[in-house]
Amino acid sequence: MTKEKYRCTWCDGELDEDEGIFMDSKHRLYCSKDCLLELNSEIFLDLEDAINASKEG
Repeated sequence: MTKEKYRCTWCDGELDEDEGIFMDSKHRLYCSKDCLLELNSEIFLDLEDAINASKEG
């Protein structure tokens, strides 16, 4: 039986159980905290934009 290989959602690198695997709230898998943050972060220039975006999401 072959072991199924999973890949990082952000960088497409192979996931390694020994290095840790990270998951977001939509159950997507990532190889590192950095990749998780890259795909799941937004930058807002002011507080009002950030608050409006949080209400939409």
